[in-house]
Amino acid sequence: MSEEKALLIAQRLRTVRDSHGKIGLLIDDAPEAGSRSARELYGAERLPEWWVVARSVECGALALRAFLEIQKEDRRVRGLVLIDRFLPVRDGKGRPTAWDVLKKGFKSDEIEICQCLREAVDALRELAKEQGETRWFDYELITSYPHLPLDGYETNAEPLPWQSRSIEVLFQRRPKLKSPLLTYGPERASHGARAVEVSKARSYDRTEGAHWKARIWRECIERLAEALRKPDEAAPIVLLTGAGASLSESAHGPGMPPTWWLLEEACRALVHDLRGADNPSGRLSKREVQSLERDWNACCHEPPSGTSWKTIPFPGEGVAPIDWLIDHLLVSEDHRAYDLEYRLETIFSRKLNLSARRRGVWFYEYFRGLLERFDHGYPYHDWLLAQMPWTRIITTNFDSFHERAAFSAASDMETEAMDRPDRLALGRVFPEIDVKLSKQKFMEIAKECRLFKPYGNLLSPAGLALGLETLADFKDRLLRSFR
Repeated sequence: MSEEKALLIAQRLRTVRDSHGKIGLLIDDAPEAGSRSARELYGAERLPEWWVVARSVECGALALRAFLEIQKEDRRVRGLVLIDRFLPVRDGKGRPTAWDVLKKGFKSDEIEICQCLREAVDALRELAKEQGETRWFDYELITSYPHLPLDGYETNAEPLPWQSRSIEVLFQRRPKLKSPLLTYGPERASHGARAVEVSKARSYDRTEGAHWKARIWRECIERLAEALRKPDEAAPIVLLTGAGASLSESAHGPGMPPTWWLLEEACRALVHDLRGADNPSGRLSKREVQSLERDWNACCHEPPSGTSWKTIPFPGEGVAPIDWLIDHLLVSEDHRAYDLEYRLETIFSRKLNLSARRRGVWFYEYFRGLLERFDHGYPYHDWLLAQMPWTRIITTNFDSFHERAAFSAASDMETEAMDRPDRLALGRVFPEIDVKLSKQKFMEIAKECRLFKPYGNLLSPAGLALGLETLADFKDRLLRSFR
């Protein structure tokens, strides 16, 4: 087995351990494995960030070895391991096969890889038996085919206690799991929570973000939960929300696609626009819109989906951001928008795009069209937020997920009649009015319209605050939200 791959996987698990204080390991190659496990464990479509996925026997063996090493170093690291029976021996190669029983015709190296995973599983079971009820980790061996015909298979080892997937093993196991394994956020006991050098200011880095959550986020959430349980009419409870990812997104569920994908498709539409002079090539050679990529289950030896190990920073003034992005995608089929390091407001900056060879207004129109295309339904967490007793909601989002979620929450048959007007008010956007409006009139409107969207609304024909200049133009509207 590859030593380089072993080092990458071990580092990935240690990074998760340090940032979240717990590790989830899913060894399964099925495309829907992540969402299936998330539905049974969390009632959502996506596993938390502290889960790592291995998609082959080789990667599974290396990941399980690394997990066992971590457990031996510090047994107070929470963990949950889910192992499937049918896997390809190597990543992306061959058909899935039962790795615990050797099929006749296996090559010697394939037999060795399967035996490595079997040995790691036996070591996991032995460690669990040794630590008993005091252990901080759990595991499940789950398969759709617990019983195999003996013809064509041979094994000398004791059969593994496979659980049938049809009986929803994880859903039944859920009440017995420790609460840390059922939460999305990091543990207070994680290395990040104890790190003195980590600033309280949130960082954009994934690991630093987890450190911040471990120290600050949980405390804020607990205080907020207490305030929502006992609302005080005299104390305003304002939800400030930005462009956060849904906990329940799936391949075809509601929710905006990643920004890099929207930018790629806007570039594709602009390059194929007959009004332009581009020769489509590279990533943008095909005219049809590419399939939406929402695969969060990249194998543990690969960079997370939608990210690159190395990124190219924006060179700065003198380069038109739109041209820089499109030219990069035209070079090669392998070039992606996430290879570049930039901010969305930089791409849409009017000042920086003055010298662009391509029409920025066309690019803006295509990008907005993509936003409108995916503005349907509502993610699960929006529906939950819409049921809470907020005084105001101020969001930088353009989409209308929250409005639809509020109307759906108000129409819930179990909702008390007196609560429906409040929920409906959280789904009505505060209208465009004169800043000098009297306080009495302002309060009358504010009582019925409690949702503020100072950066624009896809349901309105008015512009959106995308570029640096338009963000500045929306300053008065943002300040008015706090009036």
